[in-house]
Amino acid sequence: MVDPVGVRSISGANCMYRLDAFRKCGGYNVNLAGAEDAELNLRIRRLGRLVVNLNAIVRHYHGRGYAEFIREMHDYGQERVLARVLNIPAVVSISALLFVIIAILFFPLILFLVLVAYLLILETEGIRLRIARRLGRDSMLIIPALLICEHLAYSTGIWRGLLQLVWNTLRRFRPQSRGT
Repeated sequence: MVDPVGVRSISGANCMYRLDAFRKCGGYNVNLAGAEDAELNLRIRRLGRLVVNLNAIVRHYHGRGYAEFIREMHDYGQERVLARVLNIPAVVSISALLFVIIAILFFPLILFLVLVAYLLILETEGIRLRIARRLGRDSMLIIPALLICEHLAYSTGIWRGLLQLVWNTLRRFRPQSRGT
């Protein structure tokens, strides 16, 4: 492998694991509905480290439209919570809603400035992608809009997963009625 770089997680869409590490940690958790790759990466990292080859060329075609992509991001956020695999974007998504609520109530100017900074970051990322991939001018609004939709879908999925986790936990501790 050329230039391996240590990472926290790798996508299950295109990855390889050492067979001994895969077997030692028990392989994929087949009881998970999703985020099984992230959960496996967490267990493998406990054994050693994960690396990625940044020189590898990967072509991964999903063949999906925007609506399907947004739904997938929502489901992925929810599945990460249910698999109990939280990462920085998940924590940011959880705290962002709390920040927005507090900011609306007490600090609307700070909320406005944070939203402007967020939009500038998205537009900067859009410019970087347009230059790197030689995209046309029509992508000037499409890329930031798609990123906003992706972030909102992922965040709502995370919150839905949290609510589902809490609900399932409460149901386990609910007293059972006894038949008389």
